[in-house]
Amino acid sequence: MADALTLYLMSKLSTYPVVPVAVTASTSCITGNLYVVSISTAAVVMTLPTPANGACIGVSTRAITTGSVTVTASSGVTFGPGMTSAGVTSFPLSTQGAEVLLLADGTNWNVIAGAQDSGWIAVLGGVGFQNSWVNFSNGYSSAAYRLTGNVVRITGNVKSGASGSVIFTLPSGFRPTVGYTQIASAVFTTAVSYGYITVGAAGAGTVVGNYTGSLSTLSFEYSFTVD
Repeated sequence: MADALTLYLMSKLSTYPVVPVAVTASTSCITGNLYVVSISTAAVVMTLPTPANGACIGVSTRAITTGSVTVTASSGVTFGPGMTSAGVTSFPLSTQGAEVLLLADGTNWNVIAGAQDSGWIAVLGGVGFQNSWVNFSNGYSSAAYRLTGNVVRITGNVKSGASGSVIFTLPSGFRPTVGYTQIASAVFTTAVSYGYITVGAAGAGTVVGNYTGSLSTLSFEYSFTVD
């Protein structure tokens, strides 16, 4: 059975028809094509042409296993959920199943279906831990972050940092415009108390662990919008 995103894309494709084209490497896109990217480890860049008015292009990562896909505008910018009011020159489609349909207005590209998706990015190998925080490990999920459309999700099980200190700092494009606080699940080596996560306001992007007592692990699963 087709999922909701596929059905939505199909409804758009009936208005803006495109022809499926399979690709396995970086490609200069041509108007009227739906590029289905198939890669295992490579980093692929899909370059959009000049945004002639009414031009339509689709990009789908339903065939990738690992690796990354970046969609880049050769001129103008792309507008869509989570892409700031000024638009972006490039955006990620770096997880299996991500897809977008883009329509040009003569100056820029616009996402009319689907959404950008960074895939899960591990804090280790990504922005990195700060202030002695580390993954709890022992079979528990590691700290990571992900941008889908205009929604950022953060998750993890961490330990060893001092209360009130920054665990990691989200990169530009993943930061909220206002601050957020979320209760976190905390396990203590002494008396049970409480823990919570704060995400810095005004674009700071700091993810801070807070708790009382002697902490064993701080667990969090949280989402917020970037616009």
